[in-house]
Amino acid sequence: MNKPMTIDAHAHISVSREALDGAWSSLDTLPENLLEQMDIGNISKAVLLPIDPFLPTKWVQDAFDEYPDRFIPFFSFDYSGSEQQIISRIEELDSTGVFKGAKLHPRLQSIDLGDTKLTRICTHIASFGYPILMDCLPYGPQLLKDTLPLRYEPLLKAVPHGNFILAHAGGIRFMDMMLMARTNPNVWIDTSRIIDYFANSPFSDQVLFALEKIGADKIIFGSDFPETSPAKSYTLLEEFLDPSKVLSDNRSKIMNKNILSLLKR
Repeated sequence: MNKPMTIDAHAHISVSREALDGAWSSLDTLPENLLEQMDIGNISKAVLLPIDPFLPTKWVQDAFDEYPDRFIPFFSFDYSGSEQQIISRIEELDSTGVFKGAKLHPRLQSIDLGDTKLTRICTHIASFGYPILMDCLPYGPQLLKDTLPLRYEPLLKAVPHGNFILAHAGGIRFMDMMLMARTNPNVWIDTSRIIDYFANSPFSDQVLFALEKIGADKIIFGSDFPETSPAKSYTLLEEFLDPSKVLSDNRSKIMNKNILSLLKR
């Protein structure tokens, strides 16, 4: 079977190890290292996701300026600012004509999913035609109940014209994510972390079942570089999909068509 063009829809970069704190400070996060891993896996492009202020949008824009044929830039913003400051920042970023989507990370950016400020900001982002990729992985020091997939549903219903990509497919709550994706037409999921975490585990058949029920039209390949290399993530996903004819026969949707259909024109 010929390999479809592959886009890694979930990658992060930095300008140096020294610029990072925490676990990522020991990883090779330079754009050139990401490109090397992409070439190993024959991956055509990667979506670069900032998380302001920790991974600034400027790093993504600079990497895109240097490698415009390989990278697809998303933007982020410092959520601690006032609503008007954030809206002004979004309009400033939109005026560049560079970005193709927005990234929000509720855990790292301390975003309350029930905050009406978030609803208004997502409404504003969606009005420009940007997809909104949000971390959805229960983990971290905050209350886990505040990071569960079902906590996102009021936002999805409050912004029905917005297209949301929920990253990591809900992690350990992948069955909740299955219901979310099936009952909300404006929801897609990406495969970052969930495949390498559950591959060859007692839960792998259940994850595959959930993905089949979600359907190939709503699944997007992602690696979460630098946590996992794009080449490794691609190989694991291919092996994971092999037993499923319905997903295997629609690889091109998962590997490129779905994300391309969502990007801002």
